[in-house]
Amino acid sequence: MSYEIPVIPLGELVELRQGFAINKKSDHYLDSEGIPLLRITDLLNKTEVVFVKETIPKQFIAQKSDIIFTRTGQVGLVFKGRQGVLHNNCFKVIPTSEMICREYLYWVLKSDFFKSIAVSLASGAAQPDLNHSAFKSIKIPCPPNYIQKRIGAVLSAYNDLIENNLKRIKLLEEMAQITYEEWFVRMKFPGHETAVFDKETNLPQGWKKKKLGDIITLNYGKALKAEHRNEGKYPVFGSAGVVGLHDTPLVKDEGIILGRKGNVGAVHWSFEHFYPIDTVYYVTSEHSLHYVYYLLKHQEFINNDAAVPGLNRNAAYAKKITLPAVEVVNQFDSKVLDIFSLINNIQRQNNVLKEARDILLPRLMTGMIDIEKVELPETILNRLEQQEDKMATAV
Repeated sequence: MSYEIPVIPLGELVELRQGFAINKKSDHYLDSEGIPLLRITDLLNKTEVVFVKETIPKQFIAQKSDIIFTRTGQVGLVFKGRQGVLHNNCFKVIPTSEMICREYLYWVLKSDFFKSIAVSLASGAAQPDLNHSAFKSIKIPCPPNYIQKRIGAVLSAYNDLIENNLKRIKLLEEMAQITYEEWFVRMKFPGHETAVFDKETNLPQGWKKKKLGDIITLNYGKALKAEHRNEGKYPVFGSAGVVGLHDTPLVKDEGIILGRKGNVGAVHWSFEHFYPIDTVYYVTSEHSLHYVYYLLKHQEFINNDAAVPGLNRNAAYAKKITLPAVEVVNQFDSKVLDIFSLINNIQRQNNVLKEARDILLPRLMTGMIDIEKVELPETILNRLEQQEDKMATAV
């Protein structure tokens, strides 16, 4: 690079606006409607559960353009695009210097290098807390403004494509869900108009009343603490979904994961070999796993442990279900298989885009890579598609 990149403390570049503290003196601001309160859980899950009266001082309100940084508990999470009253465990990061661009600042704060520093500076015995002074002491690279803007634009292009892909995946998942409900809940499966019903079971001929344990096996996952995981390509599943990666799978196939402890009854799908830990079951069946996946998503599993939420295997096996005729399940499997294939391809695209974005971020900030030579995400996807076409032709 033809320029020297200065490294500047954040205190010279930004100011911080602390979130709103909810306590006995301030809880009169809480209401059943109004402005959503943005707690960390709401930021993570994109929810709006608690509301605050509109008379709240404006300084606590975050606009969609604001950068939000979590300082207490889960230190170092970064968000934008949310509007509401910021909770006290977060603060807004507001650029005040012409030396820093908002979009570039957002990506710097989201970087692994910045988060690791922030977490190391957090203090507190009960839970980690990063105070304003510590945050402002962290130094970041500040290339010229035109470079910052270019870096922000390139990384945002990657992120926009990733977000667009996530929306596509959601629509595809909804399509499969609607198909299941149309066929097996509202009973409008192909040929339902002329179906002959059994007088004893009140079900179409070929359909049977069963127990869940008749068609699936719930296999226990295996404990694998974070410190024992070796970084690899195989997803590690807990009851909340993917919780990390490992170099060796426990299950050498795609499959279904069912929450046993914690998020009881949560259902996840893995498109690749995976490692289910001891808070989940992994599901095996001689029937279509695509059908079983949606069957499980429509079950209400009861927590059998008041202290620690848990799903008892025998209780799950005892649940009464309706098993459709083989030919109907096969038709559903064929229809949903195409949808799952599309979802898998899009997820693979996103994995490539995320990896490229995360590799670019530190290298662009430090000038290791010339911003003018960076590939745009569309170029990477085009090359990926060409490689897949060549592989398909070879086969």
